[in-house]
Amino acid sequence: MKRPNSFFSGGYFDQKGIIIASDFKRYSSKLNINTDITSFLKIGINNTLSYTIQNTPPGATGSANPVNFANQTANIYPLYVYDANGNIVLDASGNPTYSYKNPVTPDFNPVGLSKLNEYNVKTARAITNPYVEVRFLKDFVAKSSLGVDYISLRERQFYNMEHGDGVSVKGRGYRYSKEDLSITIANTLTYNKSFGEHNVNVLLGQEAYRTKFENLYAQATGYPFPGIDELIAASTPNTTQSYFTEKGFLLIFLVWSIIWG
Repeated sequence: MKRPNSFFSGGYFDQKGIIIASDFKRYSSKLNINTDITSFLKIGINNTLSYTIQNTPPGATGSANPVNFANQTANIYPLYVYDANGNIVLDASGNPTYSYKNPVTPDFNPVGLSKLNEYNVKTARAITNPYVEVRFLKDFVAKSSLGVDYISLRERQFYNMEHGDGVSVKGRGYRYSKEDLSITIANTLTYNKSFGEHNVNVLLGQEAYRTKFENLYAQATGYPFPGIDELIAASTPNTTQSYFTEKGFLLIFLVWSIIWG
């Protein structure tokens, strides 16, 4: 048995967006291990893992969109509350008090809303591919492999009850999740034979693929007081739905090539 051939790497990426409350983080790693058990038997596994966290401000044409707010609202309207001496008024915790008073976009301030609202997506993904390879009768190679690709996504959105889009319904919360699982099983048999300047190569294979996608979405309104954003605290359930799709196929193939001379 030979010493295993292995490879490992890890990555970290952190980027702040040019728009307030926008950022992206990614953690990733890769691990591959391949081993020749004997002169005719080889096994291995390849793995890739990743986890991302993304915060995004609201888009479209709403006043909560920082870019749209800047286009609509003149900079003569302050983002903070000032006292008679021109100093920013602080709240009981020592944080700036945001101003939501302006005639163009009343009750909207993207800087203040970025502290009260939430637009967050977390995604985890795992890809693994174990395999076994057997050589026999000198010219034959049989290989079996399993491929698994799993994706889990969790999205949270919350519009607070004090200012902005959630005021009319006393706060609005959204939850969205999906899971996507794909499995591939492949088996191949290869015959490769050379006769002087001639070569014959034949590949016989079978592949089975199956995928399942699950989706869950829920929304609720009517929160009792500020500072709570979980759906269980809301008084009025709104849209709730879930579904899944599942499909698969089986493929058998034969490929050959002959080089003569």
